[in-house]
Amino acid sequence: MVNPATCTLYELYDAHYISPTGSTAGSGAIWNLDSNALRPAGWTSADAAGLPILPGLLRYDEVQAGSVTHAIRMTAESTDTSFIWPARHEAGGSSNPNLPRWAPGSG
Repeated sequence: MVNPATCTLYELYDAHYISPTGSTAGSGAIWNLDSNALRPAGWTSADAAGLPILPGLLRYDEVQAGSVTHAIRMTAESTDTSFIWPARHEAGGSSNPNLPRWAPGSG
């Protein structure tokens, strides 16, 4: 969810909207879209890499224009248990240098 009036992004992981009076989420994060500040190393978010998801998504207008000028989000079936800056967290299944390391947008 984005509040354009405050440039604030709210992201949830494993959200379940149970009823108008109660909802749950596994984790979440609030992002100031006017800032490039990173979460502390080791912190996750709605994205296991600990980064905001929304900025890495492709928009329809970018695809139609044939030009994407930012990093894009991708997934990998298995990743190593390390991570690459600016990622803040890992979610790998095993310590295996032959697997890709957790990088921005790999989750």
